[in-house]
Amino acid sequence: METYATKFPDYTFLPIKFDTINFQTSKTFCVEIKPKQGYLRDIDRKFQKCPYCLTQYYKLRKKMITCRSSYCPFDLFSGVEIRMKSALKELLKSPQNNLKIFKDGVIVYDQESNSNDLECVLTEWFCNSINSTNKGYIDKFCNLICTVLLRPFISEEFKFYTFPTHELCTSIVEQDTKTTTYINPDLIAKAKKLLYFAGEMCNLKAEILPNNSVLERILHMQRLPFVSSEYVYNTYLKFRSWLTDDIIYSNLTNTIEFNEYRISYLKQNKSLNQVESPQALRQGHIQTFAKNTTTSNKSNVNDDSIGNKHINEPNENFLISKSILIPIEKNNFRYNNVINNEDKVHYNERETYFYVNTESILCLQNYLLFSCARDCSILMSFREINPNTISSTIDDNIVQLPDGLSFVYNIRISDIDPKSLHCIEKHRQRDIDVLNSVISLLEQEFIIKNQNSFEK
Repeated sequence: METYATKFPDYTFLPIKFDTINFQTSKTFCVEIKPKQGYLRDIDRKFQKCPYCLTQYYKLRKKMITCRSSYCPFDLFSGVEIRMKSALKELLKSPQNNLKIFKDGVIVYDQESNSNDLECVLTEWFCNSINSTNKGYIDKFCNLICTVLLRPFISEEFKFYTFPTHELCTSIVEQDTKTTTYINPDLIAKAKKLLYFAGEMCNLKAEILPNNSVLERILHMQRLPFVSSEYVYNTYLKFRSWLTDDIIYSNLTNTIEFNEYRISYLKQNKSLNQVESPQALRQGHIQTFAKNTTTSNKSNVNDDSIGNKHINEPNENFLISKSILIPIEKNNFRYNNVINNEDKVHYNERETYFYVNTESILCLQNYLLFSCARDCSILMSFREINPNTISSTIDDNIVQLPDGLSFVYNIRISDIDPKSLHCIEKHRQRDIDVLNSVISLLEQEFIIKNQNSFEK
């Protein structure tokens, strides 16, 4: 058996393209931040606190932490400078696993460190600053990180997909309000009541983030589940017996390939705004998916005839109508239920297939992408440079503080491993555990407060 390994660049250092620069210092500092979830759809806003802040109750109850952090992702993603800097200061106070500082690739500050360690790190980092106190160093740190988090990626080319994802799920959005909750309503009501009397809440308001900044990109990805978590879970329950990670991610790859064809077609016609020819796009759709039909025995998408069955219907968006064929084995406990649903079953000489609407696949696919964006890490590496030696070729990678200190920086995203479809069940159980922890701890707090009041 052959063994394989994946080699990744070390994002705690600057890329080698900067090696020829005349730096002010030999030390490279890097900050890793796990920003967590900074967006909630209105239908998922059941509480006054965000998911991260609610999870603090669970961590405290399980003794994973000694006190709850005051960091709130909604402050970091707010785009409001005061709130962003406040969030960063709270991360410095209570890093947990959401903040690390590296020096030359080695961790020098994390959840195991203390305030003295932080002061030493920042003093060395901003050693060329004049007359700074520890508070001044923290302010410089926050200024530096905020500037980089909000700065657009100017010097790099990125693919921008104009594919109207939200338009694909009109029927799902209409059905979403009819979905029953996947958590006991009594549990939600009790937690909501206790949180109300505790008087704690997160500020869920936000400004528009700069386009193509790292925070904007992550937030854009977190907006993908345009249906509620309840609907995602119900869709998962419906199809979990025959859907696999391979099917979900193969469909994602095929969708991207078709979208690349679509953009190429529009560019050839010299306008991204003009209306596409349905015949040309249909042919591109068929070609794109036909070449992938044999890539996996477990993820065969609809062939030409199945595709045309839907595509050629008048006044129908062929992308919405597209289905995926899922092989159903006879030993599957739902086999009998499936074959009785004749309008969704396709037979050939070898296997029985079940049609799954693309909207359902998209619903699950987008949730997994959202989960990936929720758990990703931002790594920002810095090295001080003499402001008098800055070349115009690296202007886009220079950040300058008000006191004149200048740094070459690089920003990357990591921890973006694909999530398994079965994480949906895991997340549901985690949400239940979090609410039980909220109830347990707040009830204890109220009992203690009442006892203290009685003793007085």
